[in-house]
Amino acid sequence: MTHMRGTGIGKGVAFGAAAIVRSRQGFPQAPAIPPRIMDMLSKRRLSETPDVVLIAEDYQTALDFSRSLRWGHVVGIATSSPAPHSASIPGLPVVTDIPTLMDMIEEDCLVLVDAEQGTVIFDPDGAIVAQYQAEYERVAPRLRLYLDENHLPSETLDHHIFMVSSKVNSIDDVADALEAGADALVAALNSELLPSDQDDAGLRMHLIELTSLAAGKRLIINDNYALSPMMLLEACLRAEITISEPIRDDLDGLGLGEFSIELNDSHAECLANDAHCALPRLAARITPQQIPHNNPENLRRLMDKLSAMGVVRITMQGPSLENPKISLAELEGMVAAAVAVMLPVFIDPEIMNPAEASLENLLGAGLAGISVSVGDIVSTKSRLRSMNYSECREELSQYLAGRK
Repeated sequence: MTHMRGTGIGKGVAFGAAAIVRSRQGFPQAPAIPPRIMDMLSKRRLSETPDVVLIAEDYQTALDFSRSLRWGHVVGIATSSPAPHSASIPGLPVVTDIPTLMDMIEEDCLVLVDAEQGTVIFDPDGAIVAQYQAEYERVAPRLRLYLDENHLPSETLDHHIFMVSSKVNSIDDVADALEAGADALVAALNSELLPSDQDDAGLRMHLIELTSLAAGKRLIINDNYALSPMMLLEACLRAEITISEPIRDDLDGLGLGEFSIELNDSHAECLANDAHCALPRLAARITPQQIPHNNPENLRRLMDKLSAMGVVRITMQGPSLENPKISLAELEGMVAAAVAVMLPVFIDPEIMNPAEASLENLLGAGLAGISVSVGDIVSTKSRLRSMNYSECREELSQYLAGRK
């Protein structure tokens, strides 16, 4: 464990794997994926884009890479040179002016960045991490400690992690989902938990109440651009929130790009006024008819665009009269394109025909997780722990090959 001190910019603390910006013949190179993360990717053990801390010589170079890094979610920055006097306050913790930083950092190192103390710690031990978590992390207090086996993540026999979320529409649903061991709670606008007929004050009250009810579990909120950025920034102090917004074909940024800018502007305003806040994770909610079927190039461009906008996951919503179901072959193609740019995909199995929506097929297609009803949580997680991802993958490949 190594402590280094520099000049802090912004607020807060970040913890993640080091993503090092090296130079070749004077030109900065995009950070390579650390071996630890590469190994997890090869074993399909990541259900979220990994958190990373950018390590660079130059402050502006690090900021540029933080906006374009595809394989990791940049949560902090450390640089060896100082930031220019004209530099704006970033939306994440930064420590600059550490002259020996590039010489001391090692590949595949875990890094803790404390902007308020101006400190960078390489490979912090468990006690240090726990101390920072206790002091700085503002999460909802847990109503109980989830130590039972059914609350552990679903892991297949060959160590593939698969998230099982639960759709919740009422307070009773939340209580039942917590008891059953849901990995995350999926709440939608226009439900009893988030009634859409409320004004901003009413929605804020329901959202804050939902973060309390979640009791430390992850929250995934299917919104329709109704929850204001400031409302979300406040709620994220109380719970880990992923806000899932629909793709809008009528906007250049598909709605998500515009919303991401609003979130970042609001975050910067909070920081400038010394107001505590935290950013949600951003998910793109896609319907089957919005996927460019039989056009791999357009599909790749869509995923590239979403990744560049700061989206960290893809969610697929259930069917409606205007929303046809997706075939297994189409789903696998879409997942492959998303995973290529480090976007995990989560679906509601109802978007598929029941004949193809078996858990074996969904696991084999490379999904990161599914959303099920409260009553199916226990059985789904139990079945996953008895399955083998590699075998499901191979069986699915043979099935799809036979249909061509």
